[in-house]
Amino acid sequence: MATNRITSSQGPSPYATFYLDCDIAQTDTTNRRWLLRAYLRMSKASGSSYGGGGYQTVRGNNAEKGRFTRDPFLPSGITGWNEGPYDFWVNANDDGYWAGTSTTYPLRMELSYGNVQTLPSGSITIPKMPAKNIPPGKTPEPSVSAVTASSVYLTWSAPSAGTAAISGYDVQWNTSASESGATTQSQGTTRSKSISGLTADTGYFFRVRAKSSAGTGAWSDWADARTLPGVRVGKGGQFVTGAASVGKAGQFPAAQVFVGKGGAFVSPA
Repeated sequence: MATNRITSSQGPSPYATFYLDCDIAQTDTTNRRWLLRAYLRMSKASGSSYGGGGYQTVRGNNAEKGRFTRDPFLPSGITGWNEGPYDFWVNANDDGYWAGTSTTYPLRMELSYGNVQTLPSGSITIPKMPAKNIPPGKTPEPSVSAVTASSVYLTWSAPSAGTAAISGYDVQWNTSASESGATTQSQGTTRSKSISGLTADTGYFFRVRAKSSAGTGAWSDWADARTLPGVRVGKGGQFVTGAASVGKAGQFPAAQVFVGKGGAFVSPA
């Protein structure tokens, strides 16, 4: 006998007893589902009979999964039947349950013949399987600040974590919104990064993605900024790019420098 059984006895005497037996036949962790196998059975004394048509069904979560039909349904010469298997799959959700956080799957056996119209209920326990590995979500677009001729400062917000804690971030930048030729650096869970060694007066694009033991999230949208023009200073008989700062409230933030050209002030080449 199966470990999960629904029984219904129907008269008049001698009674016919109907059974729905159901068990888990397979647990498919790759496709995250369970195979349930059901049988429809009946036993009766040889004297009881019903000459009209009828059916016996198995229903899982109130949906019909299998049906046995006979006409006449209970002929006098038959003492029982064993019909099946009726196999059907039940899918797991991301948390590993068949629905919500429930391990109790509802079963019903429907009987319909003559004056008998009944739907006795029962259940089967479907054990929880491991939760699905869900990587972090898409990281919000980073903010760019403290732009100088050779550096920028990025900050960003954390995305949704998925099924595991965020363990770090990848930061990527390029002179075009493309992965080809881009520089990528990994770091811990700090949601900021200072990027140096950039070329003066050049447009850059920046993006970020989160990582965890469950996988790697999607890249953020590209943020863009242009480094400040450099200042040319003499060094070893050549002019190289330098940076200019001005005193302001006890600090020296980066300054943008312009030169006179043709009666106007323009960025130095």
